[in-house]
Amino acid sequence: MDLHQFIADLNTLRKSELVVVDAIRILTTNGPKGPGKTEDPNQVIVSQDIVAVDAYGASLFKNPKTGSPYKPAEVRFIKNAYDLGLGEINLSKVRMKKVQGA
Repeated sequence: MDLHQFIADLNTLRKSELVVVDAIRILTTNGPKGPGKTEDPNQVIVSQDIVAVDAYGASLFKNPKTGSPYKPAEVRFIKNAYDLGLGEINLSKVRMKKVQGA
């Protein structure tokens, strides 16, 4: 079984109405349990588009091979979900609004 395809397929069962990602603090190494290095983007990502949320979230992490932020299409479950028509992977096509918290 291909875990990446399974994750994408699972999201075809019911369209998400609201997707929330807590990116206040992220674990950048030895995930998902750690211990590992953390960073503090101090962000909460909210959308109705599950692919766009994951695409943006992926960009918060650096690809260990390149040292650059991940491109969403480099993460297979995100690319698979996009290919299934579940949302937008190209962040330049997504309207984003940054809201400053307290």
